[in-house]
Amino acid sequence: MTENSFTCILKREWLFFLLLIILFYAIDGHSLHSSLRGKGSLSVATDVVNEGRMERKLGFFILFGIAMLSLFRNNRKSIRIDGYLGWLVILFFVWIIHSLAWSDDFSLTLRRVIVIVFIATASFAFAERFTMNAMMIWLFLATLIYSIFGLLTEISLSTFVPLQSDYRFAGTLHPNHQGMNCALTIISGLCLYRSELKSRKLILLSIAIAFILLFLTKSRTSFVGVILVLLIYAIFVFTKTLKISIIFISIIAFCLLTLFAGDVLLPAFEDAALMGREEEPDGVASLTGRTPLWTSCLSYINQRPLQGYGYGAFWTDQRIARISAQQNWVIGESHNAYIEIALQLGIIGGIIYIVLLFGGFIRAVNYFKLSSNMGYLFISLVLLFCIFNGFLESGVVFPSMIMFLCLSAFMYMGFNYE
Repeated sequence: MTENSFTCILKREWLFFLLLIILFYAIDGHSLHSSLRGKGSLSVATDVVNEGRMERKLGFFILFGIAMLSLFRNNRKSIRIDGYLGWLVILFFVWIIHSLAWSDDFSLTLRRVIVIVFIATASFAFAERFTMNAMMIWLFLATLIYSIFGLLTEISLSTFVPLQSDYRFAGTLHPNHQGMNCALTIISGLCLYRSELKSRKLILLSIAIAFILLFLTKSRTSFVGVILVLLIYAIFVFTKTLKISIIFISIIAFCLLTLFAGDVLLPAFEDAALMGREEEPDGVASLTGRTPLWTSCLSYINQRPLQGYGYGAFWTDQRIARISAQQNWVIGESHNAYIEIALQLGIIGGIIYIVLLFGGFIRAVNYFKLSSNMGYLFISLVLLFCIFNGFLESGVVFPSMIMFLCLSAFMYMGFNYE
């Protein structure tokens, strides 16, 4: 049994893993009654701005306390900045803190700065304490537990009705957020399958369950993101002969299906793209109402292009009410991570964030090619998912587990822990 094997890491760190799973259950706002809720309300959106429930706030403080305790107890000789990515991580947080100077709402920005400092400290402590393989194992277990627990919750509440046309699997979260959980289970599970010789059947079963639940969430962004990740995974992992065979067979199958069943398949493809969400009149073409929202947000960015409105200070109660009224649906975010960052930190903050994402992805890919360490492939796939997800969702830049995961990837790629 190697030091970095699944069993060894789990035996050594099970308590720490369990604590993090419980903390992010509180931080991400999991609820046993999520599947009973209807669409969001304006009061819910403004509650999020004001940091939500007490258990969420308590979760951040406990997370920070555990991180500080871990850092003070570390036995490493030194931690050094590893190239430009490490400096960019530092610059990014300096810019976030500096946004207090021009924030539209100082108290709101101060609260958000404290929260992201807590999460960044936890990400740094995690990267310092654990290998990337340990992060992979923790993420696989955490997201799988959330999904299975959500499934059991729906079954107990009699809300698990997958045959109904308007059903979306929520579990203990909003369906879109649950979709991200399932996607992360698949990503971490694929990498774990390649690095772990034992328990492969159990890992494959978990991936299959996560894929089914992802489809039932009808979260198009996460579903397409997983497909993209699977393609990149195949490029890096499969042999050249196998890749050519898969491409060749796929092309022939597509041509034959189009030739003999095109009239039937084309409407089916359109329905598949909607993932059964025909009730949305704008459909795929208008990105479910996102395009008008983005246009509105861009007009705000044009007013303060360089510095933005301050970290976390754009979505005030007043702006949420005004923009929601303009768009005729409840809005508390821009549904685009890059627009969201530009609103909060301006074009300067947006550029830094984008360079961190793509720079971290490229560095992780290069390190994987040199070492064949699945931990680097895991980091690259996680960042790739965050890059794609950011085009249609903004959850990755709000305080949550996905933010913690993304920041941890930056820490692994930006710093050298000796």
